Amino acid sequence: MISTLRIHLFLWVILWLGAATSWGQQAADISIDGYVRVMQNTTLRSKLFSPGDGLLHNRINVRGYLNDHWNVELGLRNRILWGTTPKTIPNYGAFLNQDGLDLNLGGAWWEGKGAVGHSTFDRLFIAYRSDQWRIALGRQRINWGKNIIWNPNDVFNAYNFFDFDYAERPGTDALSVQYFLSGSALVEFATNGTKRFDENTSMVRYAFNKNQYDWQFIMGKYKRDFVLGVGWEGVLKSVGFKGEASYFMGAESAFNASLSFDYYLKNGLYVLISSLYNQKGFTSNETDPFSNFSGYRLNVKQLMPNQNTVLLQLSKALAVQSSLSLTTLYAHELKGWILVPQWGYSLGQNWQLDCVGQFFYFNAQTASSSATELLFLRMAYNF
Repeated sequence: MISTLRIHLFLWVILWLGAATSWGQQAADISIDGYVRVMQNTTLRSKLFSPGDGLLHNRINVRGYLNDHWNVELGLRNRILWGTTPKTIPNYGAFLNQDGLDLNLGGAWWEGKGAVGHSTFDRLFIAYRSDQWRIALGRQRINWGKNIIWNPNDVFNAYNFFDFDYAERPGTDALSVQYFLSGSALVEFATNGTKRFDENTSMVRYAFNKNQYDWQFIMGKYKRDFVLGVGWEGVLKSVGFKGEASYFMGAESAFNASLSFDYYLKNGLYVLISSLYNQKGFTSNETDPFSNFSGYRLNVKQLMPNQNTVLLQLSKALAVQSSLSLTTLYAHELKGWILVPQWGYSLGQNWQLDCVGQFFYFNAQTASSSATELLFLRMAYNF
């Protein structure tokens, strides 16, 4: 582990130096971008603020274009976390390293009392492109999702909807091969690298456009299951219509499906309605509801803890510099409401201030978790 962390720290310094020298004048064949964010959350209880967790989050993305056909991409994620969670979870640095991937590209480089520093590469791949082919090998995001919120077709790297600070979303160590047919059709094969065959995912996707709809069909192996899936994206008159469904056949068969409708009103208000059916979810509220939302990395077979969830999102740009949104979820079996208000304000070029709430209210049999209220304040600089 020590030698691995030394390599991480060395590359981290090199990337920072490269970013610093490239802000003013970037080379034609290399692009570097990223951000630095500081975020603090608090827990609201009995109308009082209690200290929560803090996060210093830095990301550096490097893309190198070797020639017209070859390019490499690297994404380095650096975090310093402090507060209640690092204090209460033993060996929190090792916990952060549990990303579900066999290839270890991260680790904790500093651990203090109630604080930890952690770095990881969540993108590290080489890709080849031509008129008909795209081949990528390494840690990458294989994004097969069509829907806006929940993606039953995203079999390689499911993500947590409530982890709003991780916009890039997880990646996977895989080989992806795309062959472009006539028009907008393509065939894609992807397989990820795992030590055990029963943990491997190997899938084929066929995507095409028909009647102004983008369609896809997926088929293959997800760990121990055989998978069939379909996804689409189009417009019903002036209303966006998207959907996905996947059926996992195995020892524990499961069917997941999601639908969404979205529309812009004349006054600029954006409306999104979405639903998720998750066969393997809880069918009652006998368990601790909130603990089921704190998973570090979700499983595509269980994108929400319960079976049936509906979502309504309203958002609007208030002015050139600010925006406001409210997302409301109802988790039927948990008899729970989740409210996610968000306000964003641009402080100038490359600077952004965000205030986000996550309020969980459950009519649960376990009264200790009937209400959890979190408030996040985040300042971000993008370069």
